[in-house]
Amino acid sequence: MKSNHNGGQVDNRVQPSMFASQWFLTIFCVNCPFDLLSRIWDIYLLEGEKTIYRFGIAILKLKDKELMKMNFEDIMKKMKSIFKEVDLEKLIQTALSIKITRKILEVSNFWLILVNSLPLFRP
Repeated sequence: MKSNHNGGQVDNRVQPSMFASQWFLTIFCVNCPFDLLSRIWDIYLLEGEKTIYRFGIAILKLKDKELMKMNFEDIMKKMKSIFKEVDLEKLIQTALSIKITRKILEVSNFWLILVNSLPLFRP
């Protein structure tokens, strides 16, 4: 939390819905290089919706140290190009190592699990 010019508190934490909803709704078609996109879609067609969550979490895991050093505005800018700056094989390997069970997919509040699993979103 930071103070604004009036002395009040401003919440500067990034919420997953600010960027990840676009990833999930388009299944990464926006701002994702074609070579990576084709690999994600291959895995998505084979394994289903858990692939979307795996890649969303994987990119954040790979970039968390870098993102933790940024302010809100810089993080939001970074999210538009984050897939262009990652090693393709490392991202795929990381994504496939993340276990997403059917039970997790059924949880109505998946965002809470995501928020609690990544240090970027901890208060």
